[in-house]
Amino acid sequence: MLRKALPLLLLFLLFPLLSCRVSHLEKIEFLIGVSNSSMLEEWRIQLNRELKEEADRYPFLSVIFTDAASSTEKQMEDIDKLMGFGIDLLIISPCDVERMTPVISGIYGTIPVIILDRVVDGYDYTLFIGPDNENIGRLGALALHRLLGAEGGRVLEISGPLDQLSSRSRSRGLHREAESRYPAIRLGEPLIVTPQNRDRAEDLLLENPGLLDDIDAIYTHTDGLALGVSRALVALGRRDIPIVGTDSPSGESGSGDLVAQGLIHSSVESSTGGREAVRFALDILNRRTGVPKQVILRSRIVSGESRDLGEGTLLPRERGSGITLGYAQVGTESQWRVSNTKSIIQAAKEFDIDLIYRDADQNQEAQIAHLREFIRRRVDVILLSPIVEEGYEEVLREAREAAIPVLLSDRKINSPDEELYMTFIGGDFREEGRRAARWILRQYGDKGARILELWGTSGATPTVERHEGFAEIIDGEGPYRILFSGTGDFTREGGYAIVADYLQSHVPSGVEVIFAHNDDMILGAIDAIRERGLKPGEDIKLISVDGTRAALSALRKGEMNFVVECTPLLGDQVMKAVMDLMQGKDLPMRIVTDERTFTAEQVDDSLIRRRSY
Repeated sequence: MLRKALPLLLLFLLFPLLSCRVSHLEKIEFLIGVSNSSMLEEWRIQLNRELKEEADRYPFLSVIFTDAASSTEKQMEDIDKLMGFGIDLLIISPCDVERMTPVISGIYGTIPVIILDRVVDGYDYTLFIGPDNENIGRLGALALHRLLGAEGGRVLEISGPLDQLSSRSRSRGLHREAESRYPAIRLGEPLIVTPQNRDRAEDLLLENPGLLDDIDAIYTHTDGLALGVSRALVALGRRDIPIVGTDSPSGESGSGDLVAQGLIHSSVESSTGGREAVRFALDILNRRTGVPKQVILRSRIVSGESRDLGEGTLLPRERGSGITLGYAQVGTESQWRVSNTKSIIQAAKEFDIDLIYRDADQNQEAQIAHLREFIRRRVDVILLSPIVEEGYEEVLREAREAAIPVLLSDRKINSPDEELYMTFIGGDFREEGRRAARWILRQYGDKGARILELWGTSGATPTVERHEGFAEIIDGEGPYRILFSGTGDFTREGGYAIVADYLQSHVPSGVEVIFAHNDDMILGAIDAIRERGLKPGEDIKLISVDGTRAALSALRKGEMNFVVECTPLLGDQVMKAVMDLMQGKDLPMRIVTDERTFTAEQVDDSLIRRRSY
């Protein structure tokens, strides 16, 4: 207890500028340090407010708050001081993601680290909590579409600096969604406001009123900017131009207040994650199981005096003490899928949830029939692992009309109506593809490599996003070439067929690396390579995603070179989400599982034996 009390007492002597909550020193069990990037924005003030309010609920918890004032150097100094006070866990919103990545990585080796708002490169942190900024931009396009209707119009986008990841992602999401779904919305280059605050936004429009010529609506990246724009429009007599903003739903210039006062038409909610950070911090410090790697917060369009939940609501209906879960699984196409099913069935038993399991055997029509069966049987919750991303909107609307909430596991759907489901639980498939690509770049450097890519099921989320992440790193790297991409449907037979056919019709030495979207396909590739008299892992380097026992065994023997983990053991997190939902808690948009990578040097026999799949 002295270890906690002494640093807290020293705070008043050595660090007077800190905001510190200290109560009942003799009962304090955990000390958390918070490093906020800036306190100049209402959103960040709201973040600190939520952190403090949630922490105040636990008398055994004390929190030290610091403000980096948008200075990376000061943030580094603040963190050094926080570490000197003996904090048990760090919560940080980094000023500069690139410069803070190695700093956070070093701390992560000592204590747990929760990152808020801006995620760093790689996975050297305990948990990330934040919004999906690209999705916020997409919702901004939807809000503009609802505002302007089918006729559309010219929209002035007002952004912070585009060297900030959040601004860049929101702008990308806005433009992509407008181009693909709402082409009548006409966007030009964004108007950059630096510094990103309401006063500068107001001054910029007052100084350049011609920017508003022929403009039908304005979209701002924050509600602070929206407030400045609103003041400028009033001064210029242009209140006829409606504003769609983005940010948190409360506070002096938050979405709810601005919309209720009629200062802006609508806004896309961007939750701070402050309350969630404290709750997960306690789970981490108490070593509870089931903590994910990333929690992506849900965003909603705010219009009127409350959140706009779309057509109907997803709140659960009245129900008895038992919980019935309808589980629509893809099939049994791989060992990963079999283990995934076992994990969910076992977890349902442990959580005392009545599970109705249906296997679609890779047939979408059969799976949709299973979903309609669940609706007829009035289950409490539906768990869906969709075969492909398209084609589920109609049946999911039927589930919503029946007030049956839907959770997605492992795979997503592609729909602008994100209120069709409550949350997605699974891996970060894009990051898995990036990790595979980064390994290739590390191995081949400026020399480059010729690559064969084995896709999974066409249209399935892991296929789409693993390729996107892989291509994001490989594309633009001159000496790197993807020679051929083929769809192996995540099966061993499919992987074997693609590689055997390619090696039969091409010079074998033309391929240097094979990247497969799952382990089963790479194991089929190994069979095909051996048949050609080549040595897998030597003559052709092999990379895959999953981390099954069979793949790790091949890695151990040198027949593979790199494995990116994507765990099928989602059962506990799925059932926890079901229980949270039944207790009335608001689920995040995505719950991303923790994942590792493996080389031959990192795998031993004991690790392989411990593998349950």
